[in-house]
Amino acid sequence: QPAPPPAPPPAARWHGRAAPETAGHHQDTDRVMHEGLVASEWLHRSAAQLTYHGLVQMHEKLGESELCVFFRNNHFSTLTKVDGQLYLLATDLGYVSEREVVWERLNQIDGDSELCDGRFRRIDLAATAASAVA
Repeated sequence: QPAPPPAPPPAARWHGRAAPETAGHHQDTDRVMHEGLVASEWLHRSAAQLTYHGLVQMHEKLGESELCVFFRNNHFSTLTKVDGQLYLLATDLGYVSEREVVWERLNQIDGDSELCDGRFRRIDLAATAASAVA
């Protein structure tokens, strides 16, 4: 009588689970790689953690002189709207020696903002520093 066929090899293990089919594994890897690239591109485009759409929505939803909490770059800020412009309370330690700086106008998504005094008037720190030296 012929010998019985050899027993199948034990199931391969992959991270504690049965190994995926080779073709399916490549499809899963391709999908994960694509999702990673999409996420990476989005993070690069929105590094300031604010999108143009988000800025427009804040303009539309926030009422005049209304206060709210704004969270960006792992930091909470007070946000208000005055004369149709959005302002963040300037709490960055970089402004601690700038006595006139109270508000930061939020009108761009890249973090390039204008500094303002307590009456929401623009402050030119370069001109202020130059006059202090003179």
